[in-house]
Amino acid sequence: MMDGLTDSGAKKPSIVQSAEVIKVTSNDGKSFYVNKDVLCISKRFQIMLSSGMQEQEQKVINLDLKTSVVETCLKYLHYKLIYRKVSFQRPPFHINPEDALEVLKAAIYLQC
Repeated sequence: MMDGLTDSGAKKPSIVQSAEVIKVTSNDGKSFYVNKDVLCISKRFQIMLSSGMQEQEQKVINLDLKTSVVETCLKYLHYKLIYRKVSFQRPPFHINPEDALEVLKAAIYLQC
Protein backbone atom coordinates (compact mmCIF):
# COMPACT_ATOMS: atom_id res chain seq x y z
CA MET A 1 0.00 0.00 0.00
CA MET A 2 1.31 3.43 -0.94
CA ASP A 3 0.01 6.96 -0.69
CA GLY A 4 -3.26 5.96 1.00
CA LEU A 5 -4.18 3.39 -1.65
CA THR A 6 -5.10 -0.23 -1.03
CA ASP A 7 -3.59 -3.11 -3.03
CA SER A 8 -6.54 -2.91 -5.42
CA GLY A 9 -5.85 0.77 -6.08
CA ALA A 10 -8.92 1.98 -4.17
CA LYS A 11 -8.43 4.89 -1.80
CA LYS A 12 -8.37 3.96 1.90
CA PRO A 13 -11.00 5.63 4.07
CA SER A 14 -9.58 8.37 6.25
CA ILE A 15 -10.83 9.71 9.55
CA VAL A 16 -9.53 13.17 8.67
CA GLN A 17 -10.53 15.34 5.74
CA SER A 18 -7.94 18.10 6.03
CA ALA A 19 -4.22 17.82 5.34
CA GLU A 20 -3.65 21.02 7.31
CA VAL A 21 -1.34 20.71 10.31
CA ILE A 22 -1.34 23.12 13.26
CA LYS A 23 1.48 23.64 15.74
CA VAL A 24 0.35 23.44 19.38
CA THR A 25 2.87 24.62 21.99
CA SER A 26 2.81 24.07 25.76
CA ASN A 27 3.91 26.69 28.29
CA ASP A 28 7.40 25.15 28.54
CA GLY A 29 8.00 25.30 24.78
CA LYS A 30 7.27 21.71 23.72
CA SER A 31 5.54 21.67 20.32
CA PHE A 32 3.08 19.17 18.89
CA TYR A 33 2.04 19.11 15.23
CA VAL A 34 -1.60 18.08 14.97
CA ASN A 35 -4.04 17.66 12.10
CA LYS A 36 -6.65 20.44 12.04
CA ASP A 37 -9.55 17.95 11.99
CA VAL A 38 -8.26 16.41 15.22
CA LEU A 39 -8.03 19.82 16.89
CA CYS A 40 -11.52 20.81 15.73
CA ILE A 41 -13.00 18.08 17.94
CA SER A 42 -12.44 20.72 20.65
CA LYS A 43 -14.95 23.56 20.42
CA ARG A 44 -12.33 26.05 21.65
CA PHE A 45 -9.80 25.01 18.98
CA GLN A 46 -12.54 24.98 16.34
CA ILE A 47 -13.39 28.61 17.14
CA MET A 48 -9.71 29.61 17.17
CA LEU A 49 -9.12 28.01 13.77
CA SER A 50 -12.25 29.19 11.97
CA SER A 51 -12.99 32.72 13.11
CA GLY A 52 -10.13 34.77 11.67
CA MET A 53 -8.24 34.74 14.95
CA GLN A 54 -4.45 34.94 15.06
CA GLU A 55 -4.20 31.15 15.46
CA GLN A 56 -5.95 30.61 12.13
CA GLU A 57 -3.55 32.85 10.26
CA GLN A 58 -0.32 31.72 11.93
CA LYS A 59 -1.24 28.01 12.26
CA VAL A 60 0.17 28.12 15.82
CA ILE A 61 -1.69 27.72 19.12
CA ASN A 62 0.14 28.57 22.33
CA LEU A 63 -1.37 27.09 25.48
CA ASP A 64 -0.55 28.07 29.05
CA LEU A 65 -0.55 24.40 30.09
CA LYS A 66 2.28 22.07 30.97
CA THR A 67 3.45 19.57 28.37
CA SER A 68 1.99 16.45 29.99
CA VAL A 69 -1.47 18.07 30.15
CA VAL A 70 -1.33 19.28 26.53
CA GLU A 71 -0.16 15.84 25.41
CA THR A 72 -2.99 14.09 27.27
CA CYS A 73 -5.60 16.47 25.82
CA LEU A 74 -4.27 15.98 22.27
CA LYS A 75 -4.23 12.20 22.72
CA TYR A 76 -7.83 12.41 23.92
CA LEU A 77 -8.85 14.42 20.84
CA HIS A 78 -7.30 11.71 18.65
CA TYR A 79 -9.09 9.03 20.70
CA LYS A 80 -12.40 10.88 20.42
CA LEU A 81 -12.04 11.29 16.64
CA ILE A 82 -11.17 7.63 16.12
CA TYR A 83 -13.96 6.25 18.31
CA ARG A 84 -16.70 8.84 17.75
CA LYS A 85 -18.80 6.66 15.43
CA VAL A 86 -18.26 3.18 16.87
CA SER A 87 -21.14 1.14 18.15
CA PHE A 88 -19.05 -1.20 20.29
CA GLN A 89 -17.45 -0.63 23.69
CA ARG A 90 -14.60 1.84 23.45
CA PRO A 91 -11.29 0.96 25.08
CA PRO A 92 -10.55 2.92 28.25
CA PHE A 93 -8.68 6.19 27.95
CA HIS A 94 -6.03 6.38 30.65
CA ILE A 95 -5.00 9.60 32.39
CA ASN A 96 -2.01 9.91 34.69
CA PRO A 97 -3.53 10.37 38.19
CA GLU A 98 -0.95 13.07 38.98
CA ASP A 99 -2.26 15.17 36.07
CA ALA A 100 -5.97 14.35 36.46
CA LEU A 101 -7.10 17.66 37.99
CA GLU A 102 -5.11 19.78 35.52
CA VAL A 103 -6.37 17.66 32.61
CA LEU A 104 -9.95 18.16 33.81
CA LYS A 105 -9.45 21.94 33.98
CA ALA A 106 -7.86 21.93 30.50
CA ALA A 107 -10.69 19.79 29.09
CA ILE A 108 -13.25 22.24 30.43
CA TYR A 109 -11.32 25.18 28.95
CA LEU A 110 -10.84 23.44 25.59
CA GLN A 111 -14.42 22.15 25.57
CA CYS A 112 -13.43 18.65 24.65
